[in-house]
Amino acid sequence: MTLCRSIGIWGGWVLVATGFGLLTHLMLRDSAEAFRHVPAAASAETATNFIDIGTHDFRTLIGDQLPGCELRLRNDSSETWTVSRTWHDCGCVSIASFTPEVEPGADLVVTIQADTRQQSIGKVRSAVYLETGPTKRVFRALALATIVPVAYYEPQIIRLSLPQLTDDFWCEAQLYVPVGMNVDVRAASPALSAVHVQPSYVEDRLEIRPLLVEGWLPRDQDFCVAEIISRVWNAATDKTVRLPIVIERQGRIEVSPKLLLVNSTWTSVDADPVLCVQVPPGATSAGWTVAVEPPSFASAEIEVHPCSLRVLLSIHGGVPSASIHITNPQGLEALVPVVVQE
Repeated sequence: MTLCRSIGIWGGWVLVATGFGLLTHLMLRDSAEAFRHVPAAASAETATNFIDIGTHDFRTLIGDQLPGCELRLRNDSSETWTVSRTWHDCGCVSIASFTPEVEPGADLVVTIQADTRQQSIGKVRSAVYLETGPTKRVFRALALATIVPVAYYEPQIIRLSLPQLTDDFWCEAQLYVPVGMNVDVRAASPALSAVHVQPSYVEDRLEIRPLLVEGWLPRDQDFCVAEIISRVWNAATDKTVRLPIVIERQGRIEVSPKLLLVNSTWTSVDADPVLCVQVPPGATSAGWTVAVEPPSFASAEIEVHPCSLRVLLSIHGGVPSASIHITNPQGLEALVPVVVQE
């Protein structure tokens, strides 16, 4: 009798637990179904529920430009959209104008504007946003672009290493300028005997002018720095771009890096600019010298390390171009040009 009573009690608890579990399962299922059917407008603040107006690719944008474009989206709902606020990711793209109220069946018209002034060179991906009511919706428009300088060379610097007993050299480069700009190209060094400007062609709103450069390095010189200077101008803009050409003979001093990069505020790309010179083990700094041209650009100090000498530079800036000259006790000289990155 007692055994049957115990079995009955435990069976009742099992039925209660089973019923509670089934009820919980049904509640969670209904909750999940309800969540899956929430309209996008109700969760529009989340980053994955923007309503995309469209994407515009400005392609290549040249410095100091302010181009714009117009994007449209049809209001297929039964509600009038009223724009309550707008914002954007960054200052490179903003909303120039928009339709404040969009009736059902009408278009939401958004004009976005790109601003290349004070922007970094390179690829840009930015978005603008509009929020509407009374039902909350967040709309997004994307803008893509590649920002380039007003004029620039590719490559930005040319380094030539001549075999011994070789004097003549030649090299190629390309000058990129906006279509319709006036261009004057000239050699700014006696080492450059000729600069031939080849027929130009247009690609993505840029006129590309190939250059063929000829020159010679006198037999009694181990290195030379030459420059091609180009003036690019129109009624609104007047720019000067420089292409440094470093010519050196093989078998010279090994210096790393071979090129020092600084930005337009004249601070080094690296926190502490250091030039390393390979030397035999046990070598000292006796007879080694470092000269900065012009001297106002930077001060230099030599430190001795195993198998290397390190030239520590403290950059002052304030000059349009500079170079570092390192000379060993035998009189061989290494040249490290300084390139300014805008």
